[in-house]
Amino acid sequence: MTGDNPFTPQTNVRQSRPVFVYKVPHALSEGIKTIGISQLTGDDELMAAKRANSDPVQLAYEQVKQSIVEVDGKPVNLADGSIDMAWKTMDPKVRSLLMAAYAKLHTPKESEIEDFLSSQEIRVA
Repeated sequence: MTGDNPFTPQTNVRQSRPVFVYKVPHALSEGIKTIGISQLTGDDELMAAKRANSDPVQLAYEQVKQSIVEVDGKPVNLADGSIDMAWKTMDPKVRSLLMAAYAKLHTPKESEIEDFLSSQEIRVA
């Protein structure tokens, strides 16, 4: 693997990142049983921001869509449209659940925030 490309050329599947798999509640499944998401890289975040075209609401959706790596155990991606197809068929509550899962994976815990902020040093240049 070279550069910042997290995909293998043969499979377009992300490498070296954990996949967090969530079971869709039966009442909301509409055919989709599980969804796997990964934490975004800086490049992933940039691609999502470009697709959002400076729209902050769209950015939230694009980041979540960018994080989806599998549906029902099968790899999906934006390049072949499989993520958009799955997104369009999901119950709105499932999309909301995915947004909550994305936020949980990408937001530091309160203790992590406190540790980080308390580590501040002041230097005079």
